[in-house]
Amino acid sequence: MASNVSDLKREADQRNKKTRRIYNPLTDDFIVKYSGKKYTLPALDWGEFVLYLADHIEKHLIDKIINKRGVPTDTNREAYTEKLKQEVRI
Repeated sequence: MASNVSDLKREADQRNKKTRRIYNPLTDDFIVKYSGKKYTLPALDWGEFVLYLADHIEKHLIDKIINKRGVPTDTNREAYTEKLKQEVRI
């Protein structure tokens, strides 16, 4: 429970942060670092992250999926990335 106005404001700011759910379609856990902290997205499961962190995780997860699926370098990677965004965002 908040004990002063500053604590109330901080709690309100935390509640109002926008988040995004990211799904890990891989059969192994996905681990990524952000600002020196490790974040784990379990295999075939989802996690919810604030937007700046979700964007970072999404980018690296998509890169891993592309590499794991062996997408040829001559493939339109931008279009494939957009397709994968639809797969990992829930």
